[in-house]
Amino acid sequence: LRLAFATPTSWLADGKSISVRRAPTAFGEISYLIRSRLARGYVVADVKAPERSPARTLLRIRLPQGYKIIGARIGNTPLRVDRTGAVDISAMRGAFQVWFNVARSAR
Repeated sequence: LRLAFATPTSWLADGKSISVRRAPTAFGEISYLIRSRLARGYVVADVKAPERSPARTLLRIRLPQGYKIIGARIGNTPLRVDRTGAVDISAMRGAFQVWFNVARSAR
């Protein structure tokens, strides 16, 4: 299951958000709210996972030009961010938050 993989980067300009509510999947409904706070150095995603677990679930954050992800975590557990801005959230169940630390890119 791939979440937010094709969102336009402008949708996560500072102060904007992306909301998906009760989207049907083969595994049950999924919801998420991604809030961009680039000026404060983060993007946070509130996720409610489907009832049944897919083999793999990835969440991708596509930032506007001039920003990069420098880290991600769920609670105090760091997550590996791949080169596309995606993190593997396959092990998560129920409702949870994913925090992405962001910074301005070097020009």
